[in-house]
Amino acid sequence: MKEGMALSDPGSVGVDPGLLRDYDAQMRKAVRGGLMAGCASAILRQGQLVQGAGYGLADLDTKVPFRADTICRVYCMTKPYVLLVFMSLVEEGRAKLDDPVAKYLPAFRDVRVVGSDGALVRPKRSVTLEHLALHMSGIGYSAGFGAPPENDSQKSYAALVESVASGKVRSLKDFVGRLAKLPLRFHPGEDYEYGFSIDVLAHVVEVISGRSIEHCMQERVFKPLGMQDTGFAVEQSNLCRFAACYGTAQIWGNLYGHIPGKVPVTTRPGLVRIDGDSAKESAWCKGRECQIRAGGGWMAQNQGGLVSTVDDTVRFLRMLIDYGVSGNGVRLLKRETLLRMELPSPLGAAIGRDICIFGNIGGYVSGGSEFGQGGHASTFWSLDRKDAVAVVWFAQHLDFWSWDAEVVDPEKADIWKMMHKAVHTGKGQGLKRERSCMEAGG
Repeated sequence: MKEGMALSDPGSVGVDPGLLRDYDAQMRKAVRGGLMAGCASAILRQGQLVQGAGYGLADLDTKVPFRADTICRVYCMTKPYVLLVFMSLVEEGRAKLDDPVAKYLPAFRDVRVVGSDGALVRPKRSVTLEHLALHMSGIGYSAGFGAPPENDSQKSYAALVESVASGKVRSLKDFVGRLAKLPLRFHPGEDYEYGFSIDVLAHVVEVISGRSIEHCMQERVFKPLGMQDTGFAVEQSNLCRFAACYGTAQIWGNLYGHIPGKVPVTTRPGLVRIDGDSAKESAWCKGRECQIRAGGGWMAQNQGGLVSTVDDTVRFLRMLIDYGVSGNGVRLLKRETLLRMELPSPLGAAIGRDICIFGNIGGYVSGGSEFGQGGHASTFWSLDRKDAVAVVWFAQHLDFWSWDAEVVDPEKADIWKMMHKAVHTGKGQGLKRERSCMEAGG
């Protein structure tokens, strides 16, 4: 970990160190057993770093170790940073959550919805900025990552994504304008579907601020937090720290099987290299990156979205832990604004969904209270104020959704289950610090 991120004694903040050791052993087994090339993780309890380590390799060909400063594609983990920028504009009075999207993007005045009989009808209500933030707008995604579309709606989205890949669409403004012409999948506010909503919100930010979403993210989030390795492309000088991305032969075939003469690079069985045969061939290498700064984290089959590191994400989480204040004392958001982002939404409750602006609530541990965000290549962060625990876990694997019980113990390898148990079995330790900085606020 970087300077200023020294490890604290787990027992001093009520964490069972034995379970941390068990987790560490399972990560080493996972790497040796070929489940993944490598990963890195960090855990904060009561604002103190109690675990931080890298395991295995960031690149099987170059043999570079996976570390906390390894640069990774974070895909949909881009979304929280857009939402943070957007809410800073709301805080400044430059927008309201219940504003109709059409107030800023006129193309949405004529939006239509696919009715129950397949006919296009007018929406029952306007799409609002809050609908976008909560993925309740009716805007969806295509199948993604080369998978064939399953219905007419996915075909329309797939055609739009292909227009980005071919270079026909080269700006977020153009992309969102074309997106507005596609029918909504449901009436705004009546359901939930993950999709391009945050990309639309990113363009709203551009319209309100008069600046690109990339500039706004740098000035309002990354620079104040010292997130030096987070951005939309990897500089040539940093390619040595850029992790390779792996997946199965099936996902490689979906993405590249149509290219004559192209063959997969498989240095280790079961781990096929995705996104170029080397770092300099990546779609995130500076000069090759997607021209559309994807606020939602995904564009053009396998392009777009941010890259970041565990170290940078820890800086972001420390700010959340301290309710909007960075490590050097700069306030990014007011406490009440952050609480508005992380507490359950009444709109979500109305459709039976436990969601907040930051994402789903309780999605990591059954019955948990944490909120957070993940990315398709297995990058995750979460924050649980009840247990005063923040977790970051980064790998670069597009198909890594569960642990193989023949290689590791899934209960001990799952960092969220492990940490929940480690906190509750370690409660007799460190009680003098029970009122955490998370609970005290900023």
